[in-house]
Amino acid sequence: MKKTFVFDTNVLIDESDSIYDFNDNNVVLPLTVIEELGGLKKFSDERGHNAYRVIRKLEMEALTYLKGKSILSQFIIIDEAQNLTPLEVKTIISRAGKETKVIVTGAPNLIDNPYLDPFSNGVTYRAEKFKGQKLFAHVTLDKSKEASLRGWRRSCFKNG
Repeated sequence: MKKTFVFDTNVLIDESDSIYDFNDNNVVLPLTVIEELGGLKKFSDERGHNAYRVIRKLEMEALTYLKGKSILSQFIIIDEAQNLTPLEVKTIISRAGKETKVIVTGAPNLIDNPYLDPFSNGVTYRAEKFKGQKLFAHVTLDKSKEASLRGWRRSCFKNG
């Protein structure tokens, strides 16, 4: 049975080839890990060298190149989907093939795309279209630390 391993930045910095030690399993790198590796690769020490080696091994593609492809036996995370259009989310999800799992995250009220709103973004689209489907689950978080911080920031910057 395949297992899924989520890597931390420190693991990859210490052993840049560790990605290959899990051949028959799924390896997941959170976006924050990829961002941290990008920041570390500029250093000329061993950490920077290992970060650069890991980044060179990653496969990332622009959304436009996904059309016509099937993504098999992978774990796909679509983060910040509130800033994607329904068509963009549909394009990614429709590429999922056999044994592929898809997680879509986002906050419909925190949109940076000027052409979207809380009712016309990728997160809302996915949730509405998949309601009632057997292979679909939806979780809504009512409170988060981000929400508390957002309220605090609004009150601090309300009048100036």
